[in-house]
Amino acid sequence: MSSLTLRRAAGLAIACALFVACSGGKPPVADAFVSAYVGPGNGGSSVCGYQSETAFVQIGSPLDPKPSTVTSGDFQQGSGTVSLDCKVDPSGGGQFRIQLSAEVDGENGGSISAVGYVNASGGTNIQGGFTNAMNGSFSESNCTITFTYNMNPVPVGGSPIASGRIWGHMDCPNAMQGGTTEIGEDGGQTERTCDGAVDFLFENCN
Repeated sequence: MSSLTLRRAAGLAIACALFVACSGGKPPVADAFVSAYVGPGNGGSSVCGYQSETAFVQIGSPLDPKPSTVTSGDFQQGSGTVSLDCKVDPSGGGQFRIQLSAEVDGENGGSISAVGYVNASGGTNIQGGFTNAMNGSFSESNCTITFTYNMNPVPVGGSPIASGRIWGHMDCPNAMQGGTTEIGEDGGQTERTCDGAVDFLFENCN
């Protein structure tokens, strides 16, 4: 074998090795923790219709100091298969564009979603959604995200948000359920309006 052929073979081997190392094979699969509730909230809204908080979605466990997560595509004991779709992308000026979706299938399943912009201090005007197979769907376009977990600051060093990862809490105090009727304080009819809240951790996002 000539020296030129050997050099070409060696170059090809190095290129292939670099490609495998850089690509890392398959892309990472998202994993998440979600604990979502809908209820009258601290204000005890008279047009909510729920007497107390109602669990909508549970993925993983709220362990301390960091919750356990479930990987997208895995079956969660006692519920169903978990499906995750999330993006946490830097958008300049210290902001991140987030697109979060988590769902558990089955008769008792449900889902949550969050879309908007977040910086190191949190986020406002977030589009949030809560769905439960037994209790229907709620949504609000003016939700807020704070970096808390179990009502305390997220217990990690540095920022709780980075490319591909976010850990925090979303509150939607005026989440409405379309097509429902409740009687407001003025005696008029209005759609059911509740406080939707969720602690979450999304990792390995696109």
